[in-house]
Amino acid sequence: MGCRTLSYNEIKGTSQLFKDFLFDFKKVAPYYCADFKDLDRFRGKASKLAESFYARTELADILLDQNRQYGLGQKSLENVEKLKDEKSCVVFTGQQVGMLTGPLYTIYKTLTSIKLANLLESEIGIPVIPIFWLAADDHDFEEVRHVYIIDKGGKPVRIYYEPESDLGDVPMGFVKCDKKINTFLDEVLEALPKTEYSDDVERKVRESYREGTLLVDAFGKMLGKFFENSGLVIVNPSDIRVKQLAAPIYAREIEEYESSNQIISIANTELDSLGYHLQVHHREDYLNLFYYSGKRVRIGHNHEGYFIDGVDRKYTREELIDAVHQSPVYFSPNVLLRPVTQDYLFPTLAYIAGPAEDAYFAQIKDLHGHFDVECPIVFPRISATILDRHATKTLDKYELKLPDLMDDRSLQAAIKEIVEEQVPDEVMEKFDEGREEITSRILEFEKYLENLDEGVRKTVHKTKGRVDYELKSLQEKIVKAYKKKNDNVVRAVQKCADFVFPEASLQERHLNVLTFINKYGPDFIDRISEHLKLDAYDHQVLCLEDIGY
Repeated sequence: MGCRTLSYNEIKGTSQLFKDFLFDFKKVAPYYCADFKDLDRFRGKASKLAESFYARTELADILLDQNRQYGLGQKSLENVEKLKDEKSCVVFTGQQVGMLTGPLYTIYKTLTSIKLANLLESEIGIPVIPIFWLAADDHDFEEVRHVYIIDKGGKPVRIYYEPESDLGDVPMGFVKCDKKINTFLDEVLEALPKTEYSDDVERKVRESYREGTLLVDAFGKMLGKFFENSGLVIVNPSDIRVKQLAAPIYAREIEEYESSNQIISIANTELDSLGYHLQVHHREDYLNLFYYSGKRVRIGHNHEGYFIDGVDRKYTREELIDAVHQSPVYFSPNVLLRPVTQDYLFPTLAYIAGPAEDAYFAQIKDLHGHFDVECPIVFPRISATILDRHATKTLDKYELKLPDLMDDRSLQAAIKEIVEEQVPDEVMEKFDEGREEITSRILEFEKYLENLDEGVRKTVHKTKGRVDYELKSLQEKIVKAYKKKNDNVVRAVQKCADFVFPEASLQERHLNVLTFINKYGPDFIDRISEHLKLDAYDHQVLCLEDIGY
């Protein structure tokens, strides 16, 4: 089975907006600043960015501190220095911080940003820097407090970090790893198979996720170890110095929130009228800002003035703006204002987005214009499924296609078909012959019943139905018996499905990269990067056997 792509048309749950963005861009062009397939649009965007002001020196100083802390190599530090060049641009991606870098798509986002930055630097002839935005302001700890791996028994397992205190709605930038982090790491390392690379994996995770370390910094250090020599630059936006630079955006949102909400509302109405889904539903009585008061809460406005959820008082516009300038660390943008904040701070040439991010970028193109910020070109992240030898062998042996394993209904149908092929042909033939013969015999009675009571004729039809049902039921029981007899077949197919589509979802949305690094070594990410393509816009299927594993 060679490496190939899997059409998004075959992947359930893929939005029409994302498919049109990829393959019929003219339909969605009004909601994005440029077609990501047009290199000339990148050149034009780079020229516009060169005309805008950015606090390049201040940002470079901050990034130098942060990336030394995260252990990035010399190439990354050189890229930080390049930011001072007024012609330089950045390719951004990012992710909510969590445990051990989270699902595989974090790795694919990062690889896409590095690949695209290298390509654009070569084609346009200016410095282009790949930057990863640590989404430290996000506060959904429940969503990110676990890691999903394949254990030593070959089974998928989800392992949770259980901190001593309830973190509720605390932003990840304020969360420190407590002593329970060691229990979590012990469980992860115990679950992984013991290999020649296990010691290196243990060193990396324990050096990154230490008791007393902020979760955002632990994530940054882990990502830094994976991409140490790639040129990747990491930014932690919860840093007080970054917040101070972003304060003008927060203040303007407080002052002009009605205009912001109207722009979002217009875009939402248009997208909805075109039949596209809305990734983010927005209430017009709330600003696109959060405030931290022990937990992350929303800022709103009503006829009495501004308010902060959970705080029993009202605020004037001036009071909130003063608070932004005095303590910007307590303010953070919501999912719609965050890209604007990022692009206000940095000369963002492109943003690497997954399907969900692509959708909310469609809602905020004009929001960039409202804040006088250049909107980046949205570029789709690499999306991929990795097939190991077992998965490839199983798919080939039983002539399965990936969609056969994509959900439980399809999986059970595929298993049933495989098992039925194990049943001797004469058994199935006898069943078919028997059903036909019995049906024929019963129907022969009908010619004798034409002049009889309607109830008798109905009884004959019911009898035919019951007999047919019982024969089908018997046939199912025989297939089930063969299924039990061929349990190794069922287990092999189920194991393949658990690996390729864990929990009936794309592998990249669940499995953590440690599953592969522990098995194949620290150069695994570099190896797969050589084979994943920027211009394969459908979902890629990478067979490890084909690249030497």
